[in-house]
Amino acid sequence: MKLRLIIGVASTLMLFACNDNKPATNSIKSGIAEISITVTGDASENIVGQIIATPLFEMEPQVYPIVQNGNSFSCSVPTVTEKMNAALMLYVEEPPTPLAFGVVELSQSKPLKINVDILSKDSVVSSLSNSNGMNSIGLTADAEAYSRMIPEMEMRFAYGPADEFKPFRSISSKEYMSWENVKDIYDSLYTAHYDFAINGNSLPDVAAEMLDNEFKMFFAANYFLNYHDRARREAEVERLPEYPNEFYSILNEIDYTNILDHGPAISPIYFLQKILSDLPVWIEPVGETPLKQWKADTEKRLERIIKSPSPIFIDLLSAVSYLRQINDNELLTETQIANINAGYESDLGKIILARNSEVAERLAQSANLYDYSDKKFDLDEFIAENYTGRPVIIDFWNTWCGPCMAAHKEVDKIKETGEYDEVVFLYLSNTSSGEKEWKKHAPLIGGEQVRLSDEDWDKLCKLFGIDGIPYYIVMDKKHKIIDSRIGFPGSDDYCKWLNSIK
Repeated sequence: MKLRLIIGVASTLMLFACNDNKPATNSIKSGIAEISITVTGDASENIVGQIIATPLFEMEPQVYPIVQNGNSFSCSVPTVTEKMNAALMLYVEEPPTPLAFGVVELSQSKPLKINVDILSKDSVVSSLSNSNGMNSIGLTADAEAYSRMIPEMEMRFAYGPADEFKPFRSISSKEYMSWENVKDIYDSLYTAHYDFAINGNSLPDVAAEMLDNEFKMFFAANYFLNYHDRARREAEVERLPEYPNEFYSILNEIDYTNILDHGPAISPIYFLQKILSDLPVWIEPVGETPLKQWKADTEKRLERIIKSPSPIFIDLLSAVSYLRQINDNELLTETQIANINAGYESDLGKIILARNSEVAERLAQSANLYDYSDKKFDLDEFIAENYTGRPVIIDFWNTWCGPCMAAHKEVDKIKETGEYDEVVFLYLSNTSSGEKEWKKHAPLIGGEQVRLSDEDWDKLCKLFGIDGIPYYIVMDKKHKIIDSRIGFPGSDDYCKWLNSIK
């Protein structure tokens, strides 16, 4: 059903109004952005809605449900920037009827208020409490009009036009040897993606500038900073000459001062990660280097390719470097924590330390780690002291064992059912799993994790006749062995083990 739209904040009824409200500079700030909606007129009881946004440090869009209380609706959205652009969808669930669709600018300091007046089944009036940034575009009750709005444009750019895109997907191995040729192809492909995304629509400056910046970051990350991987996948080229700095000229077309402003579907996180890992000028991880020194060194390196890297851009790169370490389950050291507390003027430090605390708590809850690599380990004694009266499944594994890791994913699905919480999942590995890798993977696997010396591992292998991993030993509540085997038996047989001992 199409509903006629009257936009309360724009000067015309065009989808993209010419009301260009230049947004104030955004900033890093951890907090909550509030939005409230009042629906009046011929309102239905089964109205639902969502706010969809991709926070700065997330790869995927997050969905925040709009909560109904009578004819009032509200949503609290956590953000790490003072402002964040988000997609808003409000509609009658049955029969499906759009009420208010569009992109809004959420602000921590200025809660957004929206009035939706349903005049009749064919007419809806929407008004917003301010016309800042994306709010100047307004909302629509026309689902077809919404398809021409920002989130759809983002997705169209990401996937590209199928017909025009196909010829660019197969660059020959010979062509990859010429950086000029690859650059010409990528430049043409960018234009094809951009034209396909915008689809002839007239954009107000606030939207056009944001999308142009966002599209260039996305394209740079997936093409110009990814050409080595593309050459391997598309043309089976394993070795390429290093392309010169001129190849990366798109990086000088990006406005790094406005890097915080992006649309609901795409954040700059992947671009930042690719800058750290794939720029030809090597950027060291922050590690324990004092932030002031790291920023100065990084700025000098970046300036070989990027003419004007902004301070916020360099700050974000440092944050991503820390977050990559944390997300690899390598917690910050005391030196790093001190550097973070001293090195940021914005809330970036708080955001990084909060993520570190979250991971530390998750690691503490998800698995118990015991490193016996430098001391004697007695399996019978360890089980008797720690797991009296509980059934045990012992899993011999190591971080380098592909079949072991694949089996863990299947076992995780079984654990998540909650049916076997009384069973002890005991995982044994040895020093062929380096300490760093073991501490990275073991918490993700969960259970009781023990890392043995090679001597004790060999003794157990000899005792149980183990000549390969993964290897499983199944014990009942009295710790009597009822079965054992090499190789994952499959989910069904694994569950039969569990049901026989629980």
